[in-house]
Amino acid sequence: MSANFVNSRRFRLQDFSRRRRGFSLVEVTTSLLLFVIVMAVTLSLLFSMRSFAERQTYYTIPRQVARKAVDYVGSFLEGAADLNNAATNPNAWPRNPNALVMYWAAPSVTNLGCGPGCRQASYNNLTSSQSDLGTVGTDIISFAFPQSAVQFPISGWDVVSDPNSPSAYSSFSDTCKAFGTNSAADDASMIQAFKNQIGWDSTTSRSALMTITDPTGRWVYVVVNGVDAGSKCDGTLSKQTERVRFTFIGDSTAQINHWDSVNDTSVRPTASLDCSSFDSNPCLLLAGVSYMSFRHRTRTYPSANPPRPPEVFLDQKMGLFDPAVDTVSSAGVIDAGSTFVPILENVEDFQVAYLFANGQLWNTGAQVLTTDNAVPEQPVGAVDCSAVGDVRCVVGMRVTMTGRSNALPVSSLNQSDLQITTGVGAHRRPAAEDRAQGALDNTTNFAFDRYRLSTTFLIRNRLLGG
Repeated sequence: MSANFVNSRRFRLQDFSRRRRGFSLVEVTTSLLLFVIVMAVTLSLLFSMRSFAERQTYYTIPRQVARKAVDYVGSFLEGAADLNNAATNPNAWPRNPNALVMYWAAPSVTNLGCGPGCRQASYNNLTSSQSDLGTVGTDIISFAFPQSAVQFPISGWDVVSDPNSPSAYSSFSDTCKAFGTNSAADDASMIQAFKNQIGWDSTTSRSALMTITDPTGRWVYVVVNGVDAGSKCDGTLSKQTERVRFTFIGDSTAQINHWDSVNDTSVRPTASLDCSSFDSNPCLLLAGVSYMSFRHRTRTYPSANPPRPPEVFLDQKMGLFDPAVDTVSSAGVIDAGSTFVPILENVEDFQVAYLFANGQLWNTGAQVLTTDNAVPEQPVGAVDCSAVGDVRCVVGMRVTMTGRSNALPVSSLNQSDLQITTGVGAHRRPAAEDRAQGALDNTTNFAFDRYRLSTTFLIRNRLLGG
């Protein structure tokens, strides 16, 4: 066999081998099919995990919101106190009688309801006629909250002052030197220190809302609207302790009375307070107590295109609730003049139940107060805590918040076991205390997940006796 034949045969074998490299059509088709199956399973798992994570987000939001809202409001309520601890007066027993504020005006003849000129500060289940105050069906609560124990003895009244702008003296002496050694600079420093203590607003020339209490525990609300530039560290010619002279606005026509935030009208406080003693047991200006209010508000967008879900808020105000100014528009926008601010979104319901000293809980699904406006009464005089109704006998409050998710997308609805349906587990606002459950969600007004949380907070300063 010649060499050329052998080489020719080797070449043909190598060429055939090269032509045999690669994949057949059957192999390629099979590989692609397996790849498609693997990708389909992977993507299906990926989308399932994404949908599950999305569903968990909508599940978690209302629980986090409800917990935050309850903890935030409760942290203030359990510390409610007005620092009015006169031990010899029935108006001041139990201690801190004005810790919870239902009304802040002169009471009616029976001292139980709300008479002419009255302003209601706390509400149970706002009615449709009160829709300009907040979300219909929700509650409003106002209360006193001490930020410090600062209080100034009243050392005298200015008997020649304008009765519509009464004046008083305080023995406040911070920054002052020894008697007889003070200069004009020391006087100015004392005046500024006094303003700092009373929450003076240089823009409005007003202090924060405060109270004056007498030795028997009666009180009036006041706002200081002037501090005399002639106040002296060494006092007046007649009395060394008459150092800071200030004017204020308030109303003293009854034992429980009010500062009229609209008209700023007032009379002198001696009509209802016993401030005859300036030395041994004087009246006190309580400057360390602030007032706070919470309410619920719903913001709607009736003209939005495409439709937009309503926004729900828990609002807070530093001050007593005032129905004359703390209003909202028909769409739930806070009106000008109100100092309420939204503090937490996605709170869909706010309910308060009152725990009395006799152990009974009222304004629940089982029993609602039959008092005026279904809130505790705010009387004066002797206290009988064996019965219910007197706000001075409230020792705790059960706060209920309902958190809400953002509007659920269709993908989350399809995977939810809480489908839009009648019966248990439906998408609707749950019943809370004495407020019935809401209507079913639907595709027109969106659907949400919700979570209701209730916690009872005891008012420490009442249970501890001071």
